[in-house]
Amino acid sequence: MTEITGELYRRVIAALCEICSPDHAPGTDHRELSAPLQDPRAGELPAGELGGLAAAVRDAERVQSWLHGLTGLNVILRARLAAVERAAAAHDRFAGLVLDGAGLTELAQAVVDVLGGALLVRDSDGVPLAVVGDLVGLDELPAVATDPAARTERLGRAWRAPATAGDEVLGDLLLAGRAELAGTDLHILERAAVATALLLLLRRTTAVAEERVRGELLTDLLADPERDLLAVQDRARRLGVILDNAHCVVVLETDVPRQRLGQAAAHHARLLGGLGVQHHGRAVLLLPGRDAGTLARRSAKALATTLQRRVTAGAAGPVRGPSGIPAAHGEAERCLRGLVALGRVGEAASAHELGFVGLLLADRADPATFVRATLGAVLDYDASRGTELVRTLRAYFASGRSPGRAKDVLNVHVNTVVQRLERITGLLGPDWQQPDRLLQVELACRLLDLLPPTATR
Repeated sequence: MTEITGELYRRVIAALCEICSPDHAPGTDHRELSAPLQDPRAGELPAGELGGLAAAVRDAERVQSWLHGLTGLNVILRARLAAVERAAAAHDRFAGLVLDGAGLTELAQAVVDVLGGALLVRDSDGVPLAVVGDLVGLDELPAVATDPAARTERLGRAWRAPATAGDEVLGDLLLAGRAELAGTDLHILERAAVATALLLLLRRTTAVAEERVRGELLTDLLADPERDLLAVQDRARRLGVILDNAHCVVVLETDVPRQRLGQAAAHHARLLGGLGVQHHGRAVLLLPGRDAGTLARRSAKALATTLQRRVTAGAAGPVRGPSGIPAAHGEAERCLRGLVALGRVGEAASAHELGFVGLLLADRADPATFVRATLGAVLDYDASRGTELVRTLRAYFASGRSPGRAKDVLNVHVNTVVQRLERITGLLGPDWQQPDRLLQVELACRLLDLLPPTATR
């Protein structure tokens, strides 16, 4: 190899090393590598040496091409690594919030800090649990996903990420204000949904444990409220229940497994600041308030919605202090049995609303048969003739069995009342106003007010 050839080779190697240098400015690679071939002295080289030099330049250009490829790959890898690190940092932040006992609002704020936009967290029923930011344009929210295999997707102007645990959807996240969401940001939202599911599971576990404690307290109150009275009141006070305040007892019945009924009752009672438990196949609630009938109807409606069943509820009270709870429970039980005996399954009432007649019939099987046997002739006469004999009987009893006062209730002449009573005598027999028969007729009239309209047809 001549001295010239050696120098030109060294220039090729030097150019390649320059290209490989971290401080090398891009854009002149090809000119630097091919410069030795443009040297005038290269033309004086023997053909073999010139060919070798050209091959060295080509090899250098291939190395340069590989370096370009590696540089591009390095850029991609750095971007991927940055995305992974960003997602991992977000995940660590979300996990840290869960472990530190933060709430859903703090978690939602962290998500918005990372992704921007606005976020709504909902439970499985679609009830909002936390909102961060302005949910502009979300006048109509998409339904919560029911399929635990559902993935994050765009629905209208929001991205919905289900919060699932196993085969159950616990809720979801709705992210608004982001037109596009892909790659790392999509993964971050999905990780936020996982953290949300963990928080929802923790909330449920805490609620179940609290409801169990509340149920145990109510069971003790129903069994023996006077035993260790101070300890019982202290247990109640720790749960936020002041037994010396007015409370009503509600007993509910429906055809679902006992465990499910007890869970629904305990959850509903806790929401109202009371106690709830499954007791001998029925749900028993001790709820703060004075209006037993309203509490019975509210509770029956809530449990019917939760359990998707007709729920019958009887209530009693109010009572103050632990000692009155067992008696109120017994009265609410009789009220419930009275509703069932009257054919009013799926309804709710208090013992006061049902009256003594309903409570009297709580242990009887068929009040409609009694009414039919006592007033059947009068009912049939009214049905076929369009008369008002039953109404006249009601007014007669309500007026203290005075035709003179009954006429004012009916807004008719007293002679009309007398004529109607004579017609009733013809239908029921001459002894219907004897004390024993009269009581039966009056009781049948009272029952008729409580029975469904179709019960005596």
